[in-house]
Amino acid sequence: EILDSRGNPTVEAEITLAARPGMKLYACGFDGNRKFEVPTEPAGNGKIRFTAKNVTDQGAIVAYELVRE
Repeated sequence: EILDSRGNPTVEAEITLAARPGMKLYACGFDGNRKFEVPTEPAGNGKIRFTAKNVTDQGAIVAYELVRE
């Protein structure tokens, strides 16, 4: 079990997704609003990789949104 700075349990997972060039990934809170853009890295074959976290300095993350802007 990993704990955040407040002693709350946190989970992290490395995720790879298919994504077109120029797409952006956002972390979203309980209200569905975007909290911040998530950094990604190329994973080859038209895919990206990122670390998903359920607890961040900006609060709890319950969903991720991948969009073309």
